Order: sequence, then structure tokens, then C-alpha cells
Amino acid sequence: MPNNEHDGLNSLHGGNIGYDARNWTVVQTNTSSITFSLFDPSGFQGSPGSVVRSSFIICALRLIIQVTYVTYTLSSPARLTSRIVSMSLDQKTPIMLANHIYWNLGAFAQPNILNDTLHLPYAKRSIATDGIQIPTGELDSLVYPWQSNPVPLNFTSPKRIGDGSEYSKQCGTGCTGIDNAFIFDRPAYYSSQDSLEPYALKWSSPDTGITMTMKTNQGGLQIYDCLGQAGTVPVKASQKGSGVEFIQKYGCMVIETQEYIDAPNHPEWGVQDKVIYGPTDAPVVNFATYDFTIE
Repeated sequence: MPNNEHDGLNSLHGGNIGYDARNWTVVQTNTSSITFSLFDPSGFQGSPGSVVRSSFIICALRLIIQVTYVTYTLSSPARLTSRIVSMSLDQKTPIMLANHIYWNLGAFAQPNILNDTLHLPYAKRSIATDGIQIPTGELDSLVYPWQSNPVPLNFTSPKRIGDGSEYSKQCGTGCTGIDNAFIFDRPAYYSSQDSLEPYALKWSSPDTGITMTMKTNQGGLQIYDCLGQAGTVPVKASQKGSGVEFIQKYGCMVIETQEYIDAPNHPEWGVQDKVIYGPTDAPVVNFATYDFTIE
């Protein structure tokens, strides 16, 4: 796979031509959903194994080659369902996809989301990275040992996003904000592979009263609080009445449900069976629901 970042030190978003830049085929559509498909041949951008992908509304997909079916469905009451199903056709290959939707629950009433509240009840650990955000192999505890000062990335109890983002320096050299992979440590009676309960994330905006509750079968998620935005990307025309015309730093949030990032390179984590699949393995399913309420 092409190493397309940091002068060839790592690959980002699937290489030079990520799935967000590929031509997908619309295979199904109705009033509440749309499905796309993509066949990724073995050897494309250096990745082994032929893969077929189908998807509902593709944003930026991460890693790698397989057959995939992705479905985004709208239903009532106010739910978005994301289903990404992938299959390796001929040989073992890394598979770990995620959607990359940029969310703003406050409808851009404010230039940033720092006053919103975030709750990640089971995100007790995160994947440590170096100065250019390549995982080091360490898994950091966000809750132990107890410290006199709270750990910025500890959202196991609801707290203001800014209380994490404005104090966290764990997103690369010279960076302040959140761009981190969180690991879910759910109770033993809940399996991340077969249960969506309980919720993995709850996010609320005081500007609109909108709350998002997200459930997923994945073992973790990457959160990016748009720290790299610099006021150059315009908001949609329908949103400009809010007074914010361009997305500012910390002006949105990305929620990528997924397994452990860089796991193929870290067998010591013991999760390679969740990121490397072959033709005799069951399909890989990344499933998530996003429910919206007014509170």
C-alpha cells in the first residue's frame, strides 16, 4: 500500500486513492436508503486479496481490499443506521472500514462544539501514538491510575468536549485537541461482536438541544474534533443562516466506529482476528445506529 503521508512513513485513508475517491456503483435505492458497491481487485495499491464492497453513502473509508456492502438507512423515529459488510474473496487481507461523516449537532449556531457534552461510558483506554500519530504499541489507560488532575480524554462520565480537547496534547507534536482511537472495555456480559447495548457514545448540544446516541458492534472508535479545520470549508447553504459561514477549528466532530487502528502491525494486542480476514472467514460487519432526540 502506498505510504502517502509524512514523506512515506505511513499510509493514510487507504493510500493515494482511498475509497472516498473511488467510483462506486449504485445498486439499490429507495425513499429511505441508498446502496453502493465496489469491487477492489487483489494487488490494487499493494493490498492483497480481492474484495467487493457495497455501501450506503460513503464518506472517507479506511483500509483496505475486499468485497464490501455498506448501507446507510434513515428510519423513524430519527435514526441513521450504518452497515458496512466486507468479504475477502481469495486470500487473507486486512479489513477495517469506517465512515467519516463530519457532524455538528449545534447547526453551527456557534463557531465550535467545545461547549457540547460528550459521554463515552466504556472508552477506558486509548491507543498511544508518536508525534506523527503512528501507534507505538502502548495502550494507555484513561481512568487508572487515579490522578489529582483528570485525564483530558477520560469521557467515561459526561463532560464538556472542551474540557478534553483544550487540554489534550495526545494528538501529535504541537497539537491540541482530539484525534485519538478509543478502546471500549464493556462489561463481560456485553460482547462487542454481537450486542449493540448499551450505547457507546452520547453527544449533546446546548445550542439546539439535540442529542445523538450511538450504538455499535465495534470494539472502539476514532474521534476527531476537526482540530485541523481553518475556516476554509464553507458550511452548506441551508446552514448559513446560523451566522457561521465556514467551518472553524473544533467546528465539527468525526466519529469512526472501528476496531484497533494499526492492529495488523501489533500482534501483541491479540486482536488480529478482528482485522485480518480470508475467504473462509465470516463476513466483516461494522454496524452502528445513530438516534437523535431533543432534550
